[in-house]
Amino acid sequence: MAERKDRSRLVIDAPQEKIYQAFINREAFETWLPPGDMTGDLKTFDAVEGGAYEMTLYYHDNEAIGKTTGNSDAFKGRFVELVPYQRIVLETAFETGSPAFGGTMRQTWTLADRGGSTEVIVECTDVPSGIDQQDHERGLLLSLYSLSDYMQAD
Repeated sequence: MAERKDRSRLVIDAPQEKIYQAFINREAFETWLPPGDMTGDLKTFDAVEGGAYEMTLYYHDNEAIGKTTGNSDAFKGRFVELVPYQRIVLETAFETGSPAFGGTMRQTWTLADRGGSTEVIVECTDVPSGIDQQDHERGLLLSLYSLSDYMQAD
């Protein structure tokens, strides 16, 4: 059986250096990472290899069912690899009582120069089985659009 890989990509009108900074700056990360239908609250953040982060995402839709509580998804993670302007590898584990959302997911974000713009590709492996692939890829794309919006506003 092939390993599941959830992917999304977007070309963003900003240089790699600027996009990379959005991953290692606390305020930026908290602002753009939540998908468009969520808001984030970053509890801890240490953007160095091996450094930890802890965040809670809140659904705008109060009817949404979160992985942690009512309408929230809380998770802890760490920065596995930081290659300036090229790649960010994160590991994330949801705080949940459900085995379907348990385990550690790996996210690899790749930044590729596209002549002044940057193609940002995110690939997730070891995705918990309770996360629907289509919904997850949509959420990843929404995060990429949030990152693009953040780049344009900065």
